Amino acid sequence: MRLLHIQKVAGLAGSENHLLTLLPRLQEHGYQPTMLVLADRNDRPAAFVESMQAAGVQTQVMRMLGDLDGLLLPRLVRLIWHGRYQLVHTHLLHADFYGRLAARIVGTRVISTYHCDDPFHLIRGVKQLDQLSASLCCRIICISKAVQEFVRQQIRVPSSRLNVVYYGLKARPYRSSSVDLRTELGINPADPIVGVVARLTEQKGHCYLLQAMRFLLDEIPSIHLVIVGNGELRSSLERLSVELAVTEHVHFVGFRSDVPNLMHEFDIVVLPSLFEGFGLVLLEAMAAAKPIVATRVSAIPEIVLDGKTGLLVPPRAPVALSKALRQVIMNPDLAGDLGGCGRRRLEQHFSVKKMVEDTIRIYQSVLSPKTDHAAE
Repeated sequence: MRLLHIQKVAGLAGSENHLLTLLPRLQEHGYQPTMLVLADRNDRPAAFVESMQAAGVQTQVMRMLGDLDGLLLPRLVRLIWHGRYQLVHTHLLHADFYGRLAARIVGTRVISTYHCDDPFHLIRGVKQLDQLSASLCCRIICISKAVQEFVRQQIRVPSSRLNVVYYGLKARPYRSSSVDLRTELGINPADPIVGVVARLTEQKGHCYLLQAMRFLLDEIPSIHLVIVGNGELRSSLERLSVELAVTEHVHFVGFRSDVPNLMHEFDIVVLPSLFEGFGLVLLEAMAAAKPIVATRVSAIPEIVLDGKTGLLVPPRAPVALSKALRQVIMNPDLAGDLGGCGRRRLEQHFSVKKMVEDTIRIYQSVLSPKTDHAAE
């Protein structure tokens, strides 16, 4: 089966890493996926494109003039027509709108994956376009039950056309002897390290984590926070760390391609998001058997079981966040139990095998001649 996956790619994050896991496995099952990357002049898709090509997946880049590009639709129509794709699979807002419409014009069936419950979808105009183009889909995949409910209520997609397929990650921990974060950052071997891996955006709640560090340092003066990732808020977060007088214990290390290995350097993984469609980094923490402290928002409680695989706290609550982190740091037995249970949960519920099989089952259902496709 010839498949066309479409997504606008600005860098490497959760949805991109998901595709890097999914598409090569689809090839192993006899499918022929092509990855079409949409990118405007501000995007940096090179790392994603190179990784996808290295995995043996045919990958193309189509440059956009901006969010509103009158030439993009006819270009997509020609590509889908000449490529003789049997199914178009879109990801994220730009690909959803342009890709769904182009597939409909050609007469190719289309499905989409919603990767988040971003409030941006609720902006007037955006929401209306999303609802209109979603009606063209034969099926919609949601990466969590929280996202499924968001799509059902806000995008007005009937439950009969929605499926939940969780992200998957290999349970085998990744380890590299070449990674020595403590030496790299000048952190003493006995000092606890809290790690956060997330884009530096408002959604991820870093400012509340920095405030929590201020409280923690009063009780655990040896603690260090390692912030992995880049984004538009880096400068303001660095200024905030100065204002809070925590700079000596907060390390901004930028984008890293060795995140699975870094997980083994952290004592705790934290994710203080304000909303989260899934949080692939949580699976990476579970693969490394690390305890997790995260916010009780969106899909996170579906992944992290409070008190069993991690501790959950309210969003925008630095005091509660600091107390949860302190509880894990001061109780090594608790940390070990949370990490061990998290790894077992990953193996049972979030395997790559299950993710691929669930996706293929949806493909087969959409292409079955006996299936009633509401969008057709």
